[in-house]
Amino acid sequence: MKLYIKQKVFTIGDNFEVFDENQNTVFKVNGDLFRMLSKFHLKDSNGNEIFTIERRFSFGYSYEIKTGGRTVAIIKKQMAFFNANFDIQAFTGDTFLADGNVFGWDFTITKNGAPYATLSKKLLSWGDSYEIEVYDNAELAFATAIVVAIDNCIHNENR
Repeated sequence: MKLYIKQKVFTIGDNFEVFDENQNTVFKVNGDLFRMLSKFHLKDSNGNEIFTIERRFSFGYSYEIKTGGRTVAIIKKQMAFFNANFDIQAFTGDTFLADGNVFGWDFTITKNGAPYATLSKKLLSWGDSYEIEVYDNAELAFATAIVVAIDNCIHNENR
């Protein structure tokens, strides 16, 4: 299934809406404004929180995805000179890898070595916009949480 992630431009803090192919809102993402470290809340279309995505205080860039206060995955940016790669360790035992191009605009995400999702940044748009194709519809929220962490990491790196 394809999802479209669009950052709201004229808001205080980082806020995103996630749409399906028919422009129906699937998820909403709200960032906490007054925090030292980035924290985002991924909610369903009714406003029920599914995940929080929070930057960890550590050397380099590292994020936790949590649900119900319990960490379900850790995302770490790998050191690389010419591309953006992220190692995602899920507490289900699954290993994900997000392999990005040199600009950090396009990613291929694998789960245990098999295709999981693709992510493409739309260049000519107002605010950040992404198209994400997730190959397992049961994983839409988790894949969206991964994308939010990757986007935040790339933005923090560029600041």
